[in-house]
Amino acid sequence: MKILLVEPNYKNKYPPMGLMKISTYHKNRGDEVTFFKGVMDSKQFLEEQYDRVYITSLFTFYYNQTVKTIQSYEKLISPEKIYIGGIMVSLMKDRIKNDINDGVTILTGLLTDSHVLGLNDSVNIDILPLDYSILDDIVYKYPAGDNYFAYISRGCTNKCSFCAVPILEPEFCMTNNIIHQVKTISQNFGEKRNLLLLDNNILSFSEQELERIVSDIQELGYDKKTKFFSELPLKQFMEKLHKYENRKVATKNVLSETLSYLKEKEKIKKSKIYQEKYMEIMSELENSDDKLQILFNYEDELIEILDFYHHPVGSRRAVDFNQGMDARQLTDKKMKILSRIPIEPFRLAFDRIEYKDIYSKALKIAAKYEVKSFSNYILYNCDDKPEELWERLKVNVDLAKELDVKIFSFPMKYAPIDRIDRKYVGKFWNRQYLKNIYAISNVTKGIVADGENFFYKAFGRNIDEFYMILSMPKEFVTYRAYFEQNGLAIEWREKFLQLSLEEREELLDVLSEEKTTQNSRLVELLGYYSIKKGTEG
Repeated sequence: MKILLVEPNYKNKYPPMGLMKISTYHKNRGDEVTFFKGVMDSKQFLEEQYDRVYITSLFTFYYNQTVKTIQSYEKLISPEKIYIGGIMVSLMKDRIKNDINDGVTILTGLLTDSHVLGLNDSVNIDILPLDYSILDDIVYKYPAGDNYFAYISRGCTNKCSFCAVPILEPEFCMTNNIIHQVKTISQNFGEKRNLLLLDNNILSFSEQELERIVSDIQELGYDKKTKFFSELPLKQFMEKLHKYENRKVATKNVLSETLSYLKEKEKIKKSKIYQEKYMEIMSELENSDDKLQILFNYEDELIEILDFYHHPVGSRRAVDFNQGMDARQLTDKKMKILSRIPIEPFRLAFDRIEYKDIYSKALKIAAKYEVKSFSNYILYNCDDKPEELWERLKVNVDLAKELDVKIFSFPMKYAPIDRIDRKYVGKFWNRQYLKNIYAISNVTKGIVADGENFFYKAFGRNIDEFYMILSMPKEFVTYRAYFEQNGLAIEWREKFLQLSLEEREELLDVLSEEKTTQNSRLVELLGYYSIKKGTEG
């Protein structure tokens, strides 16, 4: 069978693990597999004569883009040969039925039995190793793509109303053998430096189970002592080029990377003999129409030259429990077990201000075991008030100072799992406030670092100042220093502070709901909201 795996053409940080497992499954059956991001050109698609198309999905706010992708493939192949799945499809199965052909097969939840694919076997695809080779079929590079990706467990013991996990993975259980996963990836696709674990709640395991998990991770070389020594990239490139001999697109992409790498290495100061030989090969490569064959001809010589100058310095390895730790379940005993592995950053959830004491206690326990780098997502726009976002960020600033640690916070806007856009406005929020949180995040690149000066400048010295910043013209927030220097921000602030509480509420209604006002003071103030940097004269 000829299989096409498709991911819609949205930007995303992590590669599609579900498709990578499906690839492993089909290759184990002897099938030919290709990966494509977006909609393939119709001529190319028809030439390849694919037998099946699998299309994945991610967040619900990519609904329209995902549906358009599915509909495009319905025009290229019989809908009965199309299989769709993933997060968005699982959450919106009933809705998506109305927008696609009845013949398309909808797969929901975890793919634990290949029987649902209509094939005469019964394989738990969800626990299969990932096929990293399909990532070379596309030009797009995932920001977090060069890690070991794995799950130790599925599901979560919590049933948070804002989370999709209870629907997607209703049962909490240990699933995969982490040692087998990582060793299989290393054997087939080379060593990776860091281990990224996507478990929803690793602390739900008992101390005994956590002990076993940590011991397995240590056995893989994540023990705070073992360092990572990178292999010569050219060796990895050449292994792929030999392996991908019959995969035209993957070969083209890897060949391009290889040539760019070799060009960059021209800058290395080499001995006269090595330099002359290297430049002779590079000249032949540049003038040849069959660059792949030239690479094969000179493979040993190129590796010998570059390997001589390849002196990798051992790098620290890190384990990243990417979905975050549950502060409510972090005990001293569990932290003592976890402290044996190099967790960096230590992600600790802080979703509600009510958890302030629990969160602070958990962070102090981790710091006690010499954790120095923390990171967390700060959920907002759910059932929280704006000041609660400020308060949680301030807690991190204070804890970082008290404990002498680094804490990087990422304000994360809540988006309901039953909506297909990002326009939801929480009960205590409004569009003006959300717009300015987005502006602040853009300025800080999404990160709120520790440090009082940084925090006070971005979010205000107190809650009143925070609310004033949220009410400012977005352009003034984005280019704060510029508009403070030319005096316009100060003018706006003076006029804003003269407003009564009722007038401020009316101002927010006008800005958020596109209402009009007859209040002359507000009309004058609204003039500032149309000012753009460079046009204020």
